[in-house]
Amino acid sequence: MRNSCLLLAPIALLLGSIPGVPQPPTTAPAGNSVQASTASCDKLAGLELPKVTIATAKTVAAGEFSGPPQAFTERDLSAFYKKLPAFCRIVAHAKPSPDSDILIEIWMPLAGWNGRLQGLGNGGFAGLIDTFELGAAVARGYVAVATDAGHASSPIDASWALGHPEKIADFGHRGIHEMTRVAKLVARQYYGYSPKHSYFAGCSGGAREALMEAQRYAGDYDGMLAGAPAN
Repeated sequence: MRNSCLLLAPIALLLGSIPGVPQPPTTAPAGNSVQASTASCDKLAGLELPKVTIATAKTVAAGEFSGPPQAFTERDLSAFYKKLPAFCRIVAHAKPSPDSDILIEIWMPLAGWNGRLQGLGNGGFAGLIDTFELGAAVARGYVAVATDAGHASSPIDASWALGHPEKIADFGHRGIHEMTRVAKLVARQYYGYSPKHSYFAGCSGGAREALMEAQRYAGDYDGMLAGAPAN
Protein backbone atom coordinates (compact mmCIF):
# COMPACT_ATOMS: atom_id res chain seq x y z
CA MET A 1 0.00 0.00 0.00
CA ARG A 2 2.75 2.46 0.95
CA ASN A 3 4.69 1.78 -2.27
CA SER A 4 1.61 2.53 -4.37
CA CYS A 5 1.15 5.73 -2.42
CA LEU A 6 4.72 6.81 -3.08
CA LEU A 7 4.04 6.63 -6.81
CA LEU A 8 1.53 9.46 -6.54
CA ALA A 9 4.01 12.24 -5.85
CA PRO A 10 5.94 12.12 -9.18
CA ILE A 11 2.69 11.58 -11.10
CA ALA A 12 1.12 14.60 -9.41
CA LEU A 13 4.04 16.78 -10.36
CA LEU A 14 3.32 16.10 -14.04
CA LEU A 15 -0.24 17.37 -13.86
CA GLY A 16 0.75 20.83 -15.00
CA SER A 17 1.04 19.51 -18.55
CA ILE A 18 -2.68 18.71 -18.77
CA PRO A 19 -4.43 21.29 -21.02
CA GLY A 20 -7.79 22.88 -20.49
CA VAL A 21 -7.63 23.51 -16.72
CA PRO A 22 -9.36 26.78 -15.65
CA GLN A 23 -6.98 29.62 -14.85
CA PRO A 24 -7.54 32.26 -12.15
CA PRO A 25 -7.56 35.91 -13.24
CA THR A 26 -4.19 36.90 -11.73
CA THR A 27 -1.43 34.48 -12.64
CA ALA A 28 2.31 34.13 -12.99
CA PRO A 29 4.01 34.68 -16.36
CA ALA A 30 4.40 31.62 -18.57
CA GLY A 31 7.54 29.52 -18.26
CA ASN A 32 10.13 29.32 -15.50
CA SER A 33 10.80 33.04 -15.37
CA VAL A 34 9.51 34.05 -11.94
CA GLN A 35 12.28 35.03 -9.55
CA ALA A 36 12.17 36.19 -5.94
CA SER A 37 14.74 37.45 -3.48
CA THR A 38 16.16 36.52 -0.10
CA ALA A 39 15.03 39.89 1.24
CA SER A 40 11.44 39.37 0.15
CA CYS A 41 11.41 35.96 1.84
CA ASP A 42 12.63 37.39 5.15
CA LYS A 43 10.02 40.14 5.00
CA LEU A 44 7.25 37.54 5.00
CA ALA A 45 7.88 37.12 8.73
CA GLY A 46 5.83 40.28 9.18
CA LEU A 47 3.00 39.22 6.88
CA GLU A 48 -0.40 39.60 8.54
CA LEU A 49 -3.05 37.09 7.55
CA PRO A 50 -6.43 36.44 9.22
CA LYS A 51 -6.08 33.91 12.08
CA VAL A 52 -2.55 32.99 10.97
CA THR A 53 0.83 33.47 12.65
CA ILE A 54 4.07 33.28 10.63
CA ALA A 55 6.61 31.49 12.85
CA THR A 56 9.47 31.24 10.34
CA ALA A 57 10.31 33.02 7.09
CA LYS A 58 13.81 32.09 6.00
CA THR A 59 15.75 31.50 2.80
CA VAL A 60 17.37 28.08 2.69
CA ALA A 61 20.46 28.02 0.47
CA ALA A 62 20.86 25.24 -2.10
CA GLY A 63 21.81 21.99 -0.38
CA GLU A 64 21.62 23.49 3.10
CA PHE A 65 18.30 22.08 4.35
CA SER A 66 18.62 19.64 7.23
CA GLY A 67 15.54 17.67 8.18
CA PRO A 68 14.16 14.39 9.51
CA PRO A 69 14.29 10.97 7.84
CA GLN A 70 11.52 10.06 5.44
CA ALA A 71 8.12 9.62 7.06
CA PHE A 72 7.05 5.97 7.52
CA THR A 73 10.21 4.43 6.04
CA GLU A 74 12.76 6.25 8.28
CA ARG A 75 15.12 6.39 5.27
CA ASP A 76 18.03 8.80 5.72
CA LEU A 77 17.39 11.78 3.43
CA SER A 78 20.68 13.64 3.90
CA ALA A 79 21.82 13.04 0.31
CA PHE A 80 18.40 14.02 -1.01
CA TYR A 81 18.36 17.28 0.96
CA LYS A 82 21.79 18.25 -0.39
CA LYS A 83 20.39 18.24 -3.93
CA LEU A 84 17.57 20.67 -3.21
CA PRO A 85 17.65 24.14 -4.80
CA ALA A 86 17.44 27.35 -2.79
CA PHE A 87 13.95 28.02 -1.48
CA CYS A 88 11.99 30.25 0.83
CA ARG A 89 10.72 28.26 3.80
CA ILE A 90 7.62 29.48 5.58
CA VAL A 91 6.35 27.87 8.77
CA ALA A 92 2.92 29.11 9.83
CA HIS A 93 0.22 28.31 12.35
CA ALA A 94 -3.43 28.67 11.36
CA LYS A 95 -5.98 28.95 14.16
CA PRO A 96 -9.51 29.01 12.73
CA SER A 97 -10.92 28.09 16.17
CA PRO A 98 -9.74 28.67 19.76
CA ASP A 99 -8.65 24.99 19.97
CA SER A 100 -6.95 24.94 16.56
CA ASP A 101 -3.23 24.95 15.82
CA ILE A 102 -2.69 23.85 12.24
CA LEU A 103 1.01 23.68 11.41
CA ILE A 104 1.74 24.58 7.76
CA GLU A 105 5.00 24.51 5.81
CA ILE A 106 5.30 26.31 2.48
CA TRP A 107 8.43 25.86 0.35
CA MET A 108 8.81 28.30 -2.55
CA PRO A 109 11.65 28.10 -5.08
CA LEU A 110 13.87 31.16 -5.04
CA ALA A 111 14.21 30.92 -8.83
CA GLY A 112 12.34 29.16 -11.60
CA TRP A 113 8.86 28.95 -10.10
CA ASN A 114 6.68 27.15 -12.62
CA GLY A 115 3.60 29.13 -11.59
CA ARG A 116 1.92 26.13 -9.95
CA LEU A 117 1.09 25.05 -6.41
CA GLN A 118 1.37 21.46 -5.17
CA GLY A 119 -0.69 20.56 -2.09
CA LEU A 120 0.43 17.42 -0.28
CA GLY A 121 -1.81 15.01 1.62
CA ASN A 122 -1.17 13.09 4.83
CA GLY A 123 -1.22 9.41 5.69
CA GLY A 124 -3.22 7.82 8.49
CA PHE A 125 -4.26 10.27 11.19
CA ALA A 126 -1.72 12.87 9.93
CA GLY A 127 0.19 14.59 12.74
CA LEU A 128 3.40 15.36 10.85
CA ILE A 129 4.79 17.04 7.74
CA ASP A 130 6.60 15.02 5.06
CA THR A 131 9.68 17.03 4.08
CA PHE A 132 10.63 14.50 1.42
CA GLU A 133 7.48 15.27 -0.58
CA LEU A 134 7.96 19.00 -0.01
CA GLY A 135 11.50 18.72 -1.34
CA ALA A 136 10.49 16.64 -4.35
CA ALA A 137 7.92 19.25 -5.34
CA VAL A 138 10.04 22.35 -4.81
CA ALA A 139 12.90 20.73 -6.77
CA ARG A 140 10.56 20.61 -9.79
CA GLY A 141 9.69 24.27 -9.51
CA TYR A 142 6.44 24.04 -7.56
CA VAL A 143 5.34 26.02 -4.56
CA ALA A 144 4.91 23.07 -2.20
CA VAL A 145 2.71 23.05 0.90
CA ALA A 146 1.98 20.50 3.61
CA THR A 147 0.34 20.44 7.03
CA ASP A 148 0.06 18.28 10.14
CA ALA A 149 -3.75 18.75 9.87
CA GLY A 150 -3.95 20.36 13.27
CA HIS A 151 -2.09 18.13 15.71
CA ALA A 152 1.42 16.77 16.33
CA SER A 153 1.43 12.98 16.69
CA SER A 154 2.12 9.69 14.98
CA PRO A 155 -0.07 8.89 11.96
CA ILE A 156 -1.28 5.80 13.86
CA ASP A 157 -2.27 7.73 17.01
CA ALA A 158 -5.69 9.35 17.37
CA SER A 159 -5.60 10.08 21.12
CA TRP A 160 -5.44 13.83 20.34
CA ALA A 161 -9.08 13.68 19.19
CA LEU A 162 -10.59 12.82 22.59
CA GLY A 163 -12.45 15.84 23.89
CA HIS A 164 -11.33 18.09 21.01
CA PRO A 165 -14.14 18.43 18.45
CA GLU A 166 -12.47 21.43 16.81
CA LYS A 167 -9.30 19.42 16.23
CA ILE A 168 -11.42 16.69 14.70
CA ALA A 169 -12.86 19.29 12.32
CA ASP A 170 -9.33 20.46 11.49
CA PHE A 171 -8.27 16.89 10.75
CA GLY A 172 -11.51 16.06 8.96
CA HIS A 173 -11.54 18.89 6.45
CA ARG A 174 -10.46 22.32 7.72
CA GLY A 175 -6.71 21.71 7.95
CA ILE A 176 -6.14 21.09 4.25
CA HIS A 177 -8.38 24.00 3.29
CA GLU A 178 -6.49 26.35 5.63
CA MET A 179 -3.18 25.01 4.32
CA THR A 180 -4.25 25.80 0.76
CA ARG A 181 -5.68 29.21 1.57
CA VAL A 182 -2.54 30.32 3.39
CA ALA A 183 -0.19 28.94 0.72
CA LYS A 184 -1.94 30.84 -2.07
CA LEU A 185 -1.85 34.10 -0.12
CA VAL A 186 1.82 33.69 0.78
CA ALA A 187 2.82 32.77 -2.78
CA ARG A 188 1.05 35.82 -4.15
CA GLN A 189 2.81 38.03 -1.62
CA TYR A 190 6.20 36.48 -2.38
CA TYR A 191 6.09 36.43 -6.18
CA GLY A 192 3.53 39.12 -6.88
CA TYR A 193 1.28 36.60 -8.66
CA SER A 194 -1.19 33.93 -7.63
CA PRO A 195 -0.52 30.33 -8.74
CA LYS A 196 -1.92 29.77 -12.22
CA HIS A 197 -2.78 26.14 -11.40
CA SER A 198 -3.12 24.30 -8.09
CA TYR A 199 -2.98 20.53 -7.66
CA PHE A 200 -3.34 18.15 -4.71
CA ALA A 201 -2.13 14.57 -4.27
CA GLY A 202 -2.74 12.17 -1.42
CA CYS A 203 -2.94 8.47 -0.67
CA SER A 204 -4.98 6.63 1.96
CA GLY A 205 -5.71 9.32 4.55
CA GLY A 206 -4.43 11.90 2.08
CA ALA A 207 -6.88 10.64 -0.53
CA ARG A 208 -9.67 11.06 2.00
CA GLU A 209 -8.47 14.65 2.35
CA ALA A 210 -8.69 15.01 -1.43
CA LEU A 211 -12.28 13.80 -1.44
CA MET A 212 -13.19 16.20 1.36
CA GLU A 213 -11.59 19.06 -0.58
CA ALA A 214 -13.62 18.13 -3.65
CA GLN A 215 -16.86 18.03 -1.64
CA ARG A 216 -16.41 21.06 0.61
CA TYR A 217 -13.88 23.37 -1.06
CA ALA A 218 -14.07 22.62 -4.76
CA GLY A 219 -12.41 25.91 -5.70
CA ASP A 220 -9.17 25.16 -3.88
CA TYR A 221 -7.66 22.96 -6.60
CA ASP A 222 -7.80 22.54 -10.35
CA GLY A 223 -7.07 18.81 -10.09
CA MET A 224 -6.54 16.13 -7.45
CA LEU A 225 -5.12 12.63 -7.20
CA ALA A 226 -6.78 10.42 -4.59
CA GLY A 227 -5.08 7.03 -4.26
CA ALA A 228 -6.58 4.22 -2.12
CA PRO A 229 -8.83 6.66 -0.22
CA ALA A 230 -9.49 5.81 3.44
CA ASN A 231 -12.93 7.45 3.33
